[in-house]
Amino acid sequence: MTGLSARGPAMSASGSATVDLNAMTIDSDWTLAFPVADAAPDAGDASVGLVFRGPLAAPSRTVDVVPLNAYL
Repeated sequence: MTGLSARGPAMSASGSATVDLNAMTIDSDWTLAFPVADAAPDAGDASVGLVFRGPLAAPSRTVDVVPLNAYL
């Protein structure tokens, strides 16, 4: 599945996921973006990346805060 997105008043999420039912694994990447009202107009949103990979029963999770650090 590609191009999945959701938007709310306080956050937006976009990502993709591949589920292999033969191997019972998942490979999924997400970006969570948080609009910041006090930011300069060209600063954009603060964001965090999430990655889920591995077996469906217990995928590993990685949180990428580099985009958030760049924003700060």
